[in-house]
Amino acid sequence: MLFRSNGAYMNTGTQRSSATPMYADTTTTPVGTQCNGKEQYRKDLAAILAAHDIPYVAQTTYFNGMKDLHTKAEKAIYTEGPAFLNVMAPCPTGWKYKTDEIMNKTFIYWTLLGISLCVSSCESHHNPQKATDKDSLSTIDQIDELKGTDCDIKLGNVIFTKAVNGADTLVRIKDNGILEFRCGGKRDFFCDPNDGKLSNKTAPLLLTKVNNSRPFTFTAKVSPQFTATDTYNAADLFVFVNDTIWQKFAFEQDERGKHRIVTVRTRGTSDDNNHEEIAGSSVYLKISSDTHTIASYYSTDKKTWQLARLYKNDYPQELWVGICNQCPQGEGSVSFFEDISLEQSSVSDFRLGN
Repeated sequence: MLFRSNGAYMNTGTQRSSATPMYADTTTTPVGTQCNGKEQYRKDLAAILAAHDIPYVAQTTYFNGMKDLHTKAEKAIYTEGPAFLNVMAPCPTGWKYKTDEIMNKTFIYWTLLGISLCVSSCESHHNPQKATDKDSLSTIDQIDELKGTDCDIKLGNVIFTKAVNGADTLVRIKDNGILEFRCGGKRDFFCDPNDGKLSNKTAPLLLTKVNNSRPFTFTAKVSPQFTATDTYNAADLFVFVNDTIWQKFAFEQDERGKHRIVTVRTRGTSDDNNHEEIAGSSVYLKISSDTHTIASYYSTDKKTWQLARLYKNDYPQELWVGICNQCPQGEGSVSFFEDISLEQSSVSDFRLGN
């Protein structure tokens, strides 16, 4: 299926549609004293189709001689089974930009991505050999680089090279070697499964790239500065592909003011899992993969680890891990990170985390 989107009903006068982004100025959602533009998030069709695990989902637009469009269209045509190609076709009249400027504006909110799924029972007409374990995994082919800015921030043996949502401007390493991570108000990473009402992708992340074809273990001690009123403040570890495919491992304040371990895994939309309550102000978090399985652990003493979550590692070979501070409801927060390490090896016992 080929879907061309211009973000609104353009031919009839630029009325809002489900494809129109939040706060957009249209003739039916005019920005002014009585209205701030469209009040709802746009419907993310690519994420919806990807969540149904069809063989191929891609998203692109017209740029660079249409090379990305050609590549993804060809892959969609020759994919066995359903394929979905979502193409942004901006309208200069409706978007109120000059034709020669409009493509630069398209990249503000249009992510270039391609998601392929091949189950282990798939066979090629040209090569009937059974797919290997790695062939059976979901893979993400990103033509452009991860959204964010380059940075060079070292803590422990980890060098963070990518900052998302301005994270590099919100951190400083103190004289004692602890990283202080500040966050503005109303910042979170969550893809709401209930009509997107609570979706928010504005929390700052510091990321470093890992080779997911090899084992890895990412560990840090986190100390969020909880307050009495700011629900869902947290310090997080992240496994990150893009803003719709990621896992968050958090030490978070819940609705009752309790401080507990939380995991959130996102593939288009997020789940949300609350775990054990932690009495202290700090906790060690650890994410480990042997390339087949990925697991999350927590510990109060870095000796005895508790398993919080385990699932199949079907992330692509190029993967990012990192740290995040979030403040979904308050006016701002600060968290501290220390004793950070990234090793190219996995735990030996996935139940005990050692």
